[in-house]
Amino acid sequence: MAQHNPTRVGSRLLIVGGSIGGCFAAAALSAHFDETLIIEKDTLPDGPALRAGVPQGSHIHGLLRRPLDIAARLLPGFEDDLLAAGALGLKAGIEGRFHDNGQWHPKRDLGIVNTAQSRPLIEDVLRRRVLALPNVKLRDRVALVDYLIQENTAVGALVRNADGSDETIQADLVVDATGRTGPILNLLREHGYAAPETTELGVDIGYTSAFYTRRSPADEEAIGGYIIRSNPPRTRSGVLFPIEGDRWVVSLSGRFKDFPPHDDAGFQAFAATLEDPLLHKVLQREERVSPFTRFMIPRIHWRHYERLARFPDRLIPIGDTVTCFNPVYGQGMAVAAMHAEVLGELLRARADSATPLSGLTGEALPQISRASEWAWNLSEPVDLVYEQTVGPRPPGFEERIAFSKVVRSALPSEPELQWALNQVTNLLAPPSLLQETAARLGLLPSSTSKARPSHA
Repeated sequence: MAQHNPTRVGSRLLIVGGSIGGCFAAAALSAHFDETLIIEKDTLPDGPALRAGVPQGSHIHGLLRRPLDIAARLLPGFEDDLLAAGALGLKAGIEGRFHDNGQWHPKRDLGIVNTAQSRPLIEDVLRRRVLALPNVKLRDRVALVDYLIQENTAVGALVRNADGSDETIQADLVVDATGRTGPILNLLREHGYAAPETTELGVDIGYTSAFYTRRSPADEEAIGGYIIRSNPPRTRSGVLFPIEGDRWVVSLSGRFKDFPPHDDAGFQAFAATLEDPLLHKVLQREERVSPFTRFMIPRIHWRHYERLARFPDRLIPIGDTVTCFNPVYGQGMAVAAMHAEVLGELLRARADSATPLSGLTGEALPQISRASEWAWNLSEPVDLVYEQTVGPRPPGFEERIAFSKVVRSALPSEPELQWALNQVTNLLAPPSLLQETAARLGLLPSSTSKARPSHA
């Protein structure tokens, strides 16, 4: 006889999308259902390998501390598994370094360990851990055709199998983790729902990345991760991270059509123009071991599903389906994990209700939006500071930029400020911590004292 599950809220959970967001959703929610089914349109590899449905898969993918902590709660031992598979743990401030405002941030132990690895390795370890849960199944090469919606409530999905046959899957809750290019907007429109208001920024960013041998440390002191950020009017940035297999992954980026080339000579020449020569020196002594890959991001978005007057109950979008970020900040995977955790907390709180799933979407969407807002408000000014970025400047924008300049100028001489910035950018503390710290240190002029904090 099956054991009674006091937190059970339904028979079947259907998750559409088997990438990072979908796997985090399964980890957070599966305990509340008899069965959790993940469907994924791609053919999933047996092991860490690039796949067509993740075009950004060969670019930099470091994990912020927040998703690592969420994974530790949902899947105990996940970080150990990731490290055992070849990921590298980097001490923030010592082995994870940041170049900004013309200089490297001082070497200080900031009390946080991040991990560096390829995107395929994250997916492989996460997927294996999720599929080890007793009630989780995954079917790949299964594409979403339509939601099944009755009386403004999602009751499952129509899917298409690899052989072309269509199948109806009934579910008590449907989570859409199909990502930035998923079909949710078209499907909602076909069911008579309005499109959500969308905050959109035309950032026009292009990335070129490649894997290189890693025969020696970058700075002859430690095998670390390095981010070289551009500041207006300069538009070129670079990131160098160590990953599994004794490799470096190098991602160069540019804005507004000033994109990095995808040949060796052009790639190295582009790297030589960054504000620090470290990446260029590494490229000169290491050997490229993969093709160049390019990834273009014309715009980023935040879809405000929570503002819609009408939306199907028991259908919940998460991750990039809600908020598509500039990937250089590492926020996409983190926010997907935060969305999943929000849903898990809501289901736990509702487990004693006679109708635990009724009205869930109306309660979940605002909380999901707040998680997105936290990260969006950190990164938005970094994009909007460029005059060429297309999009509305929010109220108080000039004050936020002034505050950012104060933080960046003071950071080299203020260890506490550097610690606070790292807490905030790792999504461990709200943006207000940075302003509180700056105020306590006496760094805020009156004109910035009420500015909403931003990613410095």
